[in-house]
Amino acid sequence: MDVLEPMNSDTLWNEMCDVIKWHNQRHHCCVDTLNRLWRKDPFVKDSNVLPFLPKSALEVVEDTRSLDQLWEFIHEKRKTELHPAATDMAIVLLRWKGEEYLIDGRRRINHWKRQGSLGPHRVLVVYAKNENEWSGR
Repeated sequence: MDVLEPMNSDTLWNEMCDVIKWHNQRHHCCVDTLNRLWRKDPFVKDSNVLPFLPKSALEVVEDTRSLDQLWEFIHEKRKTELHPAATDMAIVLLRWKGEEYLIDGRRRINHWKRQGSLGPHRVLVVYAKNENEWSGR
């Protein structure tokens, strides 16, 4: 789980926004969607304690993960036979306080599991540059 050298952060941010844009609701922007999807994660115990992370607080880096590492994000509620819109897009994770949360990619991960595609698979990891500033609501 070594983090690769960051590309141009604007390039990675734009790519991450492009991956999750299908989850946008009405007038939501990318950061609104990111925060909303984070709160919906089935592994989040209490979404009321999560802060709203603004774009200015966030950074995106590129990484890779094996299928076994990605499968750990597939909660029973996330298992699906639905085919992904594309299999070549990166998985999007959000890292917060040492934990990672799947933001986008459950259909791709399920597909790779069915196909036995062990990876490594490309991942975009979004994280708060200074978590201590955002530790509460």
